[in-house]
Formats: sequence, C-alpha cells, structure tokens
Amino acid sequence: MSTVCADPVQIELGLDNRYSDNVTRSDTNEQSDLETRVNVGVRHYAEPGQCMSDLSADLGYGMYLDDTYDPENYITLDWFGNCEITDRLYWDVSNSTRDVIQDSRSAATPDNTTRRNIFRTGPRYTLRLSPRHYIDLAAEYENEQYESSDEPDSEGVSGTVAWRHLFSQTLTGGLRFTASDKELDTDEDITTETASAFFNKVFSTTQVSGSIGATRLETEVDGDVLVSEGITGDIRIDREITATAWSYLEASRRITDDTSDYDFEFDGVTYGIEQRTAVEITSFRVGLRKQFGDTSNLDTSLVADRSDEVATGIREDRVAVEALYRRPITGFLDFTAGSQLAYLSYTDDNSEDQLFNVDVGLSYQWARDLSLRGEIGHNRRASDIGSREYVENWILVGIEYQVR
Repeated sequence: MSTVCADPVQIELGLDNRYSDNVTRSDTNEQSDLETRVNVGVRHYAEPGQCMSDLSADLGYGMYLDDTYDPENYITLDWFGNCEITDRLYWDVSNSTRDVIQDSRSAATPDNTTRRNIFRTGPRYTLRLSPRHYIDLAAEYENEQYESSDEPDSEGVSGTVAWRHLFSQTLTGGLRFTASDKELDTDEDITTETASAFFNKVFSTTQVSGSIGATRLETEVDGDVLVSEGITGDIRIDREITATAWSYLEASRRITDDTSDYDFEFDGVTYGIEQRTAVEITSFRVGLRKQFGDTSNLDTSLVADRSDEVATGIREDRVAVEALYRRPITGFLDFTAGSQLAYLSYTDDNSEDQLFNVDVGLSYQWARDLSLRGEIGHNRRASDIGSREYVENWILVGIEYQVR
C-alpha cells in the first residue's frame, strides 16, 4: 500500500508599506506615492506516494494612498502534482501564474503588466523492456491565457516518445521525438517537431546532462505557411565546487513559440521575450552560491538570451547580472544587500536600454513567528530613447507573521 507523507501547510501573512518618489517611473513630472500591500504566502509539499503535490503561492492586494493607480491584485503561483494510476502510469498536472511585463521597452508599472497563466496536464507511461532498456511515452494538453486582450491566448497538445538506455550506474542516454500542435486565438496554427539524442552523466561532484537534435517549426496564418528548421540542443552542468560552494551552467538553442522558459526576474517583476510565434532563442545561464564561515552567503547569477523572430528577422538581446548577499548580525537581526544590472537591445528601432537597481535591508525576528523588515533602494533606467529613462528612490517597511 502506498503512503503519502505531507508537510504541514505553511502560511505567511504580511503587510508592506512602500514609498516611492517616482511611482510612475517617468522621465519627467515624477510623482510620489505610498503603496500599502497585504500579502499571503502558502507553501505545501506532499512527498511522493500514490500521489504527490508541490505548491508555492504568493498573493497580494495593494492600494495607493494618492490613487496613482487603481487597487492591484498580485499573484505568483507554481503547482505541480501527479498520481500513479497503475504501475508506471502517471497523470501529471501543473499550473504556473505570473504577473508579467507586457512591453519590456516601457517601465515596470501596473499599467504595463498582465497576468499569464499556463496550465498543463496529461498522462505518461514507462514501458520496461529490460533492466536497462525503457520506452517513455507522454501526452500533454496545454492552455496559456493572458489577462490582457493585447496578448494572444493559446491551447494545444503534444506527444513524446523516448527510448532510454542505462549504460551504467552513472550514465543514461537515448533518443527522443516530440511533436506538438498549438493554435492561438488569432487563428495562427503552430506545429513543432523535434528529434534529439540525450544523455545524463553523474560524477562524484558534478552532473552533466544535455541533448542535440533538429527542430522543424511550421507556422500557418491565413493560408500562408512559414517553415523554420535548424539544429537545436542544450547542456547543463551542476557542480559542487567545495563543501560550501555550488555552481551551475546552462546553455541552449531552441526554435520555439513558447518563450516562458526564458523569463527573468528584475526588481520583483517577470520579464519575458515578447514574441510568441516562431522564434529562435540562444540562451546562456550561470549561477554560483557561496557560504562563508560566518554563516553569511552570496548568490550570483548571469543570464544572456538572444531571440530572433523568424518572420521579420527582428532580434532582441538581454543580459542580466544579479548578486544577493545575506549576513546574520545577531541571532535575531539579519542584513541583506542586492544589486541587479540588465542590458536590453532591439534591432527594429536600434535602441539600447540599461536597467539598474540596488537595495539594502535589515530584518528583525521580533518573536518566534513575527518578524519586521526595512529596505531602502534605488532604481534607474538609461536608454537611447529619452522617454524610457527614469530614476526612482524607494523605502519599504514591512511585518510578517507565520501561521502555525
């Protein structure tokens, strides 16, 4: 009989007050305002049994003192679950919800965000041919919706067949074929086929996985068909450098219409590649985490993406660097400091933008379940186009309570 071991549901309640001297992030006529936001965080994990579930959700409701913007709802949600229907036959369900930037050339304000929800579900089955040979079968339905009518919704289905071989206890490899068909509510139909070889190798302190293959993407709009073909692949390396340092490196090239895997977070907002039809994406990501002897730690990451729109040849480049430092001062007081720098360029209007922010903060554990925090920060955007530029200074005071 299968058993499930579930962690208790973790609930966090919070209240934040954030004052900004340029809440609209404008280049002229800066306007200050105070946003008061109520936050609820929910975490729950049920370990694999007959069914498993992993949920992380952050919900918020904010109001502006001077009514610069209407009251806003905020949500970030990730949920994945599956159930074993019979031996080696599973049904997966996942849902991801984000508030995302609509136009990366404009400031990250409530007027320039929309909500994106991606729902996926479907069965997967593993056929065991021998102790070393397996056939993996999977099918999936996907529905992607945007709150704004300016962004096209879509739905589609996909199927995957893979042959997997265990060469040794530390090396796995095989062949995989994936086909998908997606229709946007603009009556655009996108068909994708990818054939690839994949592998996974585990060393004593390093794990390497990757694939290489070919992709054919066909886009049909009003009877016109556009075909894009090319070599695609990816590689990921996870390494334990020392007992207190870890790193990863990830690189890939994709021909795709689904760019949600290439989001990056800046100043608490999700930036995504705007093009949702056929696009070629080259991506590089690297990260390092270091823990020091005084129990402080440093997280750094670098993200670089290049997207080429197949139909028009328009190219968009993004490079983002982030560093976050945390250090306990006493048993109840912690210090944090963070900085982000992003570079954006667009070939259609020959423009380049640089985004920069820096913040420092203190958090105080007032009681077992109650903590206070204060932060101060500076945001800046420089651009070839003057109307995109802004400078913002802000201060935040918040309180958090863990419900037990």
